[in-house]
Amino acid sequence: MERAIEKICDIREIQKIKDRYQKSAANYEKYIKLYNYFWQIFGFRYEQWRRKTIDSLNPREGHTVLDLGCGTGLNFLHLEKRVGSAGHIIGVDISNEMLAMSTKKIKKNNWRNISLINSDFNDYETPDKVDSIISTYSIGLDTKYKNTIEKSFQNLKPGGKFAILCFNDQNLSIKAKIFLPFWLSCIQDYSKSTFLFNFKTPWDHIKEVFPKNSLQDFYGGLVYLALGIKSK
Repeated sequence: MERAIEKICDIREIQKIKDRYQKSAANYEKYIKLYNYFWQIFGFRYEQWRRKTIDSLNPREGHTVLDLGCGTGLNFLHLEKRVGSAGHIIGVDISNEMLAMSTKKIKKNNWRNISLINSDFNDYETPDKVDSIISTYSIGLDTKYKNTIEKSFQNLKPGGKFAILCFNDQNLSIKAKIFLPFWLSCIQDYSKSTFLFNFKTPWDHIKEVFPKNSLQDFYGGLVYLALGIKSK
């Protein structure tokens, strides 16, 4: 009974997230740019941390990268420069409206090496092993993040890397604790139960699954970068 109730809650939560992103897709990047500009005043470096996460994967010419929760494709420009035309980027997102915005970006930039998949993280199976997997500001919405991490491990080639960039509400510095209520007020519409009151600890499961791993935190612990490396 408990598992059945949990499954129903997961379905409702996923649908809530999907509906919210469907509605905001058209203006999502405008909102993000405005959001970044405003919070930079307080030292919050969204894009800098995104690039650092991509750097941690060290994607190279010809590599295949899986982007979980790719949204409107905010990682694509940085990834495409690294993997080149010989490489491949697979973007997976639950919102077809967000993927529609990604499609426009792909066509505008004439990228021919990016595939888009409309799917939940946990339903997608990679046809082949990939060199690296990235998830930026999205795995906090994943109610089954442990399964996502375990599947990611299986989907990586030997020596492959999995990087997560997301938010945290535990063991924060005084600065982060002061900033947290203001930040939460901005993102609360996306998922009240998942984001506000039930933050996960994916980095702990990264440690359990990946023999090689590391953890960095930014802004007093409010944002973290967890990296797992599969043995060769």
